[in-house]
Amino acid sequence: MATAVMREVEGVHLVFQRYDDLWMIDRVVPAERPRDPDGDDEDDDCFEASTAVSRDEVSGLGAYDRRRCHARHLRRLALPEGGRPARMLWSVIADFDRFAP
Repeated sequence: MATAVMREVEGVHLVFQRYDDLWMIDRVVPAERPRDPDGDDEDDDCFEASTAVSRDEVSGLGAYDRRRCHARHLRRLALPEGGRPARMLWSVIADFDRFAP
């Protein structure tokens, strides 16, 4: 069973879903986005980017590898290196079990 939480951080909408050993993170389009007047919007259009961080992936990483992992997930989510969204992602990687969005 997953726990899902959506957070708007500095204009970026992120959905965090926690499964046992996995955090799924989706970057979603804001609700106020202009809709297709023909009604042809598909459900998949609401996701801009996504990534997953597993406990196995981040456990035991050294400082250098942790930074590389962070950079990889930032790219997948199309997030800048600085700012609160990047810090939230860092928190998932740095302390997987204690992270709370």
